[in-house]
Amino acid sequence: MRRGFLVALGAAALLALSLAAVSAWPPARALVRRALGAAYREREIVPPDLAAPAVGARPALAGLAWLRGAAPAPGDLEGRALVVAIAAHDDPRAPRVLAAVQAWHDAYARRGVRAFAVLSAALDATRDTAAAAGLARRTGVTFPVAWDATGAAAATRDGAPEVLVVDATGALRFRAGCAELAWADLALRRAVARLAPSVRAGPAPDTLAWGARLDCPEPRRIALGAGAVARGPLAGAAAGRTQVFTTQFRFQEEGAAWTPVPVGRWIPRRDGLEAARAGAADFLAIRYHAGAASIVASPPREGPAKLWILLDDDWLPPAAMGEDARREPGGGAYVEVTEPRLYRVARGAGGVLRLSPGRAGLVLHALTFEDPSGPARP
Repeated sequence: MRRGFLVALGAAALLALSLAAVSAWPPARALVRRALGAAYREREIVPPDLAAPAVGARPALAGLAWLRGAAPAPGDLEGRALVVAIAAHDDPRAPRVLAAVQAWHDAYARRGVRAFAVLSAALDATRDTAAAAGLARRTGVTFPVAWDATGAAAATRDGAPEVLVVDATGALRFRAGCAELAWADLALRRAVARLAPSVRAGPAPDTLAWGARLDCPEPRRIALGAGAVARGPLAGAAAGRTQVFTTQFRFQEEGAAWTPVPVGRWIPRRDGLEAARAGAADFLAIRYHAGAASIVASPPREGPAKLWILLDDDWLPPAAMGEDARREPGGGAYVEVTEPRLYRVARGAGGVLRLSPGRAGLVLHALTFEDPSGPARP
């Protein structure tokens, strides 16, 4: 038994030396990188270095409309570290970024860190301050939130949400997308350590594994406005005129993947597709393959309206219901469209999604799908 143990120990040592030698050889390192794939790329991510030159200056918060809380007074931010979330409220990634900043606010506010959010809209139809404030409320945000009417702040990353970490000197030290929030946590910890060296930084938010890249792919957005759809029945549809869309066969309704197919009476608009009437004979169908499906919609002028949801010829099942989906006692699934915003409709592997308006005048602006990296099913 002892001899076997020594043989195993020697083999392990030889393997370690071999790996070290291979790693020292550049072509072999490339092979290791390809073999380890994503796991190796995570190790290659360079953590933020507060000793490096600043990547920018403190973002300007003056001149914004404040949805929650008040603008910081002159001099109020001097000597303080900041963490600022910038996001479009109709982006499905926005809640994740706001939740992370809320966790940092809870952990570090007593250590002198100030947290803010600057919200905007990705679509003209959703430039609604009440809808943006509603997102902050639903996410449980307790720090000040501002409204960027021009969308200039979100333009820094082509509209993608980001978090800015500013140290106590006013220097912007790190910009993080929603997949890099763990590194933003590290940058903030270092800023806190410099702000109060005698105080040990608190734990990172539970949802953030230190140094890990979070799964946060760019969502697929399919605009439904006239002139915005490249293929299918809506391609080339004239804006402002009621049209009757028909299909002879079921496979035409289901269509090709990622292609919206309206059935019934609809009015194509520049910013979306308006329901000309309500009823089960009128719906928008799309075949998709994604982790979650959302719809950006506006209610009719008369008030809120239900948008009924079916998946693969049946009501959306409870296990596939998105955060905004509701279910009637009889089993019917729907979302209540009360304001122009993004509604999380379904989650799961996908299929053929059908959305049927419960009231004329309801407008569907865009479909949004998260985790669209998988192959589109025919």
